[in-house]
Amino acid sequence: MKILLISHGFSPDIGGIETHTQTLAQHFVELGHEVKVMTWSLGKNDFFDYDIVRKPSVSTRFKVISWSDWVIENNPTLRLSWPLCFLNKKNIVILQTWLGKEKTGFNWVDYLKKKWLEKASDVIAISKVIQNDVFSSAKIVPNAYNASIFKNLGISRMRDFVFLGRLVSDKGVDMTIQLMELLNQEYNRKFCLTIIGSGPEKNKLMELTAKKGLEDQIVFLGSVKDKRLNEELNRHKFLLVPSRWREPFGIVALEGIASGCIPIVSDDSGLVDAVGEAGITFKRNDLYSLFNEVAQLIDNTSAVDKLQKAAEKHLQSFTGKEIALKTLKVLEGI
Repeated sequence: MKILLISHGFSPDIGGIETHTQTLAQHFVELGHEVKVMTWSLGKNDFFDYDIVRKPSVSTRFKVISWSDWVIENNPTLRLSWPLCFLNKKNIVILQTWLGKEKTGFNWVDYLKKKWLEKASDVIAISKVIQNDVFSSAKIVPNAYNASIFKNLGISRMRDFVFLGRLVSDKGVDMTIQLMELLNQEYNRKFCLTIIGSGPEKNKLMELTAKKGLEDQIVFLGSVKDKRLNEELNRHKFLLVPSRWREPFGIVALEGIASGCIPIVSDDSGLVDAVGEAGITFKRNDLYSLFNEVAQLIDNTSAVDKLQKAAEKHLQSFTGKEIALKTLKVLEGI
């Protein structure tokens, strides 16, 4: 079949949607389908086994959509996909995040996107919370992690905790620093934390680290990716994902599990789906809930072993090939 993937962003841009689009495209090709990607992102097309149509004109949008048998829109991208209103094509929309904002609610664009979902042949939600809160009739197909990069290397885990993500207030990075202070007080020993990522809150977080007197325990590593990121995760025992906002999903948690870390994540979000029985959750936005859950694991080898044993089976549901097959099954059912 001829499959068109529509994605606002794509390589070389970096992000969850960009990565997921690339994963689907590559596995669709490996499964014998013809694939094109249509995107606003500019860049070179030399490294891909499929065509990429970048920043298309209106006529090109019509031409590329007309070429396809199936259209997959990775999150509502109406400026690229609106020609579907005039072309009879089987299409699905993958819901990657919420419609509307937590503080301001729906605006006219969100209402337009909701109508667009209702018009689609079918809708996929990446987690149960997205299905429940945005589009109840959506099929659940999560995002995949890159199993060719993230794996347990079997090396010694000399460091305790790692955070991976954007250094912004929504991600709750400040809670990881406060957690180190609480653990020091409770156990009368020093725990170490590595913060991987960049963002506008970095200086503020470094100031908080200095204020707490934790400079010798906390390392700000900056942005790291691919093989080096996998190696860094393999040096740590626990991955902290204390997001203050309701994450729609959490590929970072899967990357941590695949790298041998125990993920400790905020509840009431898609992170719950991402960790399954291979991680633990705490009450979102609650430092002391985070502390209590971490305390249950410190020096508790039996609890850690149980979580690690659940990892392999859990990860089988999130490989690129498995998610591509599940997505195709939704298409075939239209």
